[in-house]
Amino acid sequence: MTGQVLAGRGSGRVFTQPQRPMYWVYVGLFAFGAFKMGTELSRFAELTPTALLISVLANGVLAFVVIKLINWLDLFGRLSVPLMAAAFGWGAVVATTVAAHANDLLTNVLATLGVTDWGIALAAATNEETLKLLGVVAVAVIGRRHIRRPMDGLVLGMMCGLGFEVVENLLYGVQTAITDVNSDISAAIVTNGARLVLGVGGHVMYTGIAGLGVGYFLTRQDRPAATRFAVAVGTFALAWVLHFLWDAPIGDGVSLGALVKYLVQLVAFFLLYRFAARWDWASFTATMSEQPSTVITSDELASMRTLTRRRRARSRARKEAGRAAGKRLRRLQEFQLGYAIALNHSSEPQHDPAVRTRWEDINEIRAEDHHQRV
Repeated sequence: MTGQVLAGRGSGRVFTQPQRPMYWVYVGLFAFGAFKMGTELSRFAELTPTALLISVLANGVLAFVVIKLINWLDLFGRLSVPLMAAAFGWGAVVATTVAAHANDLLTNVLATLGVTDWGIALAAATNEETLKLLGVVAVAVIGRRHIRRPMDGLVLGMMCGLGFEVVENLLYGVQTAITDVNSDISAAIVTNGARLVLGVGGHVMYTGIAGLGVGYFLTRQDRPAATRFAVAVGTFALAWVLHFLWDAPIGDGVSLGALVKYLVQLVAFFLLYRFAARWDWASFTATMSEQPSTVITSDELASMRTLTRRRRARSRARKEAGRAAGKRLRRLQEFQLGYAIALNHSSEPQHDPAVRTRWEDINEIRAEDHHQRV
């Protein structure tokens, strides 16, 4: 149902924009990365197919869980699926392919300058965060008219980081299996298990933070350009610092230091996420508080603040009027959200068929609920 309600977000050509030069830059780099990645994976499939399968399955689960989390975090909209897929593809194919060579190059340069212990951390944070951010920028430029909130940038960043993390984990798992003299299978299981426990979601958070800055820069036109640029630079710098600290040779492995570093990442990410979510809520209330009670009542508006409040409202409806009432309220909440999105995306709401459709959906639920109660 939600996919139907929010379909207006992804209608038409969202990512396929051949008139935009950036689209062809993306296509060219993706084709190059896909060729390199395909060659590497084919070699792995010949050397240790079981380890490759284990890595694919383990990181497939990671991708599924994180995508569910992203949808859960995005309370007041849904970024177009093609843009999310494009961000994931850049992280998985383009950023990982280029980073593998760039990291070796920069690490060697730093080693000639006498920077050895910290070289890997400096190289990884600099190359990987830059490459992933370029992917977020590229996808945002291609799908510019669909980027309307700072949260959209955060979601693009999380998807790009997820793509990078999934492929990086997979490559580490298979490469470790190949070099293990005892057992490919046990090496693949241990390596993938360790990477899914120690620092899981790191790249998702780093690039999510940097992506939030991109979203802020592109969408907060009410702010001075200098402020928007400062936020974009600041969020990238924060992502770089968090990545650098994680890879730095302090508190490595399973230790209190590693736990502290990971907790710092979580706190930083969720503080910035909270900022984006509050902006979404302010936008939603500004739009819906002007609507008549036939569209949304004050109690219904308050209940939309968080997923927990929405569930509580549905639970009360079930207790008061039965299971069907709870289901109707879920549909009503989805339609109200879709109505707000349609209003915000329309230049002429009075004549917009998308707005009209969602308004009729709400009225239909109201009529059905009234009939059931009578």
